[in-house]
Amino acid sequence: MHDDYEEMHELNAIGKFYYLKYSKWNLVYVLSGGPFSNDIVFRNKRHLNDSLGWLLCALNDFIKNNRLQDKNQQEIFDVINERGSDNLNHGKNILSKREQAFIAKCPVTNPEIRMLYSFEYGNGDFKKLKVYDFRTGGFDHAQYLDEFRSFYDLNKNGNFVPYLQIRKEF
Repeated sequence: MHDDYEEMHELNAIGKFYYLKYSKWNLVYVLSGGPFSNDIVFRNKRHLNDSLGWLLCALNDFIKNNRLQDKNQQEIFDVINERGSDNLNHGKNILSKREQAFIAKCPVTNPEIRMLYSFEYGNGDFKKLKVYDFRTGGFDHAQYLDEFRSFYDLNKNGNFVPYLQIRKEF
């Protein structure tokens, strides 16, 4: 390896500007070719975006209120499984505790939205909010929970793509 590559480098003023600007946002990732690529998203985009913002804030509040900022991701998942509200861990018995996903009941929109989600967290910050699937109002509770379970089993190792940036408001 060439010695030049081992030197430390610093961002210039423009790089620092973009780094600071970017650090104020969280990216939401969705399953490539999944439910976010169909018509329902465009009809419900505002509600979905509001629900995604709510979910990120609710997760952050949960982590802070339970003093989990210094915990690793699995420890946070375990606490959500044990003490997470119905909104963060809706249908607790549908996804087993060994799974790396949850169902969110997002109460901030009309119609209400349910999301099958996971996240990556480390060093006191969210790295990714990942959304596998969602349902908007008028859904059958038992049916969508079963559908989420099946969908997760088929897609838990799927490819995720960036969908939306949400401003950090916490």
